[in-house]
Amino acid sequence: KARAERGLPKIVITRDTNKNNLASFNSSTGVLNITPNVNPSVIIDYLQGGIESVSSKQKKIMLEKLEAEEFSLEEIKSLLHTSEDAFNFLLAHELSHVIYNDSESYPRNAAKELDLLHERAIAIETRATVEALNTLKAINNDEEVYKADKKKAETSGNPNENKNTSVWDTVTKNIVDILKLRK
Repeated sequence: KARAERGLPKIVITRDTNKNNLASFNSSTGVLNITPNVNPSVIIDYLQGGIESVSSKQKKIMLEKLEAEEFSLEEIKSLLHTSEDAFNFLLAHELSHVIYNDSESYPRNAAKELDLLHERAIAIETRATVEALNTLKAINNDEEVYKADKKKAETSGNPNENKNTSVWDTVTKNIVDILKLRK
C-alpha cells in the first residue's frame, strides 16, 4: 500500500554529517537526516556531480535531464540563495520520497542494493527534485507554481504517483505554511 494511503510516518529530522549524502530518509526508523550547515553552493556542487559519490553522479545525470525539460541550472541557482533555502530544498526533496513511498519502488541490483544509476532511479530523483524546486518557488510567495506542470511529475515511473498527487499538493501547501511561519 502506498505510504500516502497509510498516512505519513512521524519524521524525526536529525543533522547527519555524512558528506557523501546530503539528505536521506530511513523508512524503517522514520528518521530524515540532513547534513548540517548545508548551503546553496554545496547543493549545486552535489547536483553537478562535484562530490565523490554515486549519489552525486546520479544527480549529475538527473540534472542533465532536468535542464533539458524542466529547470535550467541558472533557474535552480536563482531559487537557492540561503542556507535556509538549501535546507528547505532538501526537506521537500526527501518528503517527496516519503510521500511516494520510493523506498518500496526504488530499483535494486542483483545484490538487492539500491541501483542509483538505473533509469527509473533517475526518474524518481527528477520528480523529487522538481517537487522540491516547485516548493521553493511556492515558499517565495508564488504558491500556485508548485501545481504547474504536475503531469511531468506524475510520469516519473512510479505507479503510485497518480494516486498521490493530491496528497503531495496538501503536504506541499503545509510545508509552505510551516516554513513561512519560521521566517
